[in-house]
Amino acid sequence: MGNWHISIEGQGVHHNAYLPVDANRMARKFVEELKAAGHHVSRASFHHGGAEKLSEESEFEIRAVSPVYPTETEASAV
Repeated sequence: MGNWHISIEGQGVHHNAYLPVDANRMARKFVEELKAAGHHVSRASFHHGGAEKLSEESEFEIRAVSPVYPTETEASAV
C-alpha cells in the first residue's frame, strides 16, 4: 500500500450531453469506482482544449522551445 498517480492523455469525444462514452463521464465514473473500493483520491481533474508545445525531446536532452510570435510589422500586414 502506498501513494499512486494515474495520468492518461488522449483524444476523443467529451462533454456531449448524456453520451455515456464521453471521456469526462468515463473518468468521473472511474474516480467514483476508486473511492468505492476504498482508495483515497486527493485530486482528480479533466483538462481539455488547446495546448502549447513547451518542450522538445531529442535522444539526448529536453529543452525549452520559445514560442514564435509575429513581429509588429508581420502582424500589421495580416
